[in-house]
Amino acid sequence: EVRRPSPPSLEELVAQAQDRVRAWSRRPSPRQPQEEVQVGSRDPDRDLAVLERAHSAFQQQEYDAALHELDQLPSGVPIWTEASCLRSVVLFHQERFSEAEAACQTTLAYDPWYADAHFVLGLVFRQQGLIDEALRSLEQVIDLEPSHRYAHFFLAEIHRGFGRFAQARSEYENTLNILGQLDEPISKLRLPGLDDDTLLRACEVNLKEVRGKLAES
Repeated sequence: EVRRPSPPSLEELVAQAQDRVRAWSRRPSPRQPQEEVQVGSRDPDRDLAVLERAHSAFQQQEYDAALHELDQLPSGVPIWTEASCLRSVVLFHQERFSEAEAACQTTLAYDPWYADAHFVLGLVFRQQGLIDEALRSLEQVIDLEPSHRYAHFFLAEIHRGFGRFAQARSEYENTLNILGQLDEPISKLRLPGLDDDTLLRACEVNLKEVRGKLAES
């Protein structure tokens, strides 16, 4: 029996991406939105409370309420990039895929290195059947944030769906490895119905399936 290499540790995942990340260390600062908010004209604590209410509404799958809160945050506020990314994933869950894609592209126009925006764009491409584009977006997420558990999981899902079981096994194992080592996920994004316990169970079930497929081949 061929011995399977063990999945890389979290430290190894980070090390694998360091060379690529180092190449981006001199990247230009994200562009500021064109509609600048006058400095001192807004209460940052109030804006943060609005964003937190939007996140809460999203988690409760109250998507219209989440968008209503996000509409109160104009471009130019310090938390705008996170708010714009949240808007894109809310639109994705409403199956407004073209609008979700546009929101992702808007976020990335201001901050090309925002990992969660690349992740949501990968989900949009997957839903639209643009699999190569989805894979590239999710791989970009991992280049930027090697411990992004959702990106590894959905890469595994795509590979499993196309019968690429070795790649799927690797990504499921990476996801489990990350879930086992991270005390607090780096990504601020939380997908409704897919908390870490659910993600763990899904990985275990699907990993058992792909290992069985590989054993049959």
